Amino acid sequence: MNKSINFVLFLLIWPAAVFGAANNQFLPMWLILVTMFVTVVISNKPTWVDIVLFFSTLIYGYCFESLGTHLGWIEFNVIEFNGRQQTNGFPPHWILALWGGLGLTFRHSNAWLFEKDYKWLIVWLACVPMTYFSAAQLGVIKIESFLYMYVSVFMGWSAYFFLVRYTINHPVVLMTYQAGQKRV
Repeated sequence: MNKSINFVLFLLIWPAAVFGAANNQFLPMWLILVTMFVTVVISNKPTWVDIVLFFSTLIYGYCFESLGTHLGWIEFNVIEFNGRQQTNGFPPHWILALWGGLGLTFRHSNAWLFEKDYKWLIVWLACVPMTYFSAAQLGVIKIESFLYMYVSVFMGWSAYFFLVRYTINHPVVLMTYQAGQKRV
């Protein structure tokens, strides 16, 4: 049941973040992210690993989105947050919340991605770049070249996925499980 709730929240955080960015209404996004944290805490898995994954996705997401912004393949529209405008050149908080939400699913609702061989590539290839495209259609980001963005996003997210997959599947990296226990 916890995995199902985690997955539904993961599906809801994207529209909450993107529509929130389009309408300057972020409360639903933050409530969903907090609820995702609650599903992780009440699970029977060690919470500290999920916290490490959450912060690693935030750091990677910040670097990835900043690189994309500085290279000019993506531009985030300036959004007011609590009366302040976020500066261009750095990713806004809503995209980082999406990255954090993704990190909270790696050992729960999206754990299947780490158990299958390379079937995750189909999901990644189809879904991940399209989230950026749909955000562009809503006007919260601008994309200079869709093809370049598609390839860059797919490669960047895949690189991070391989890193997380390796980390989760090699217990000495995070000591995520003990002998005989399921890895994710």
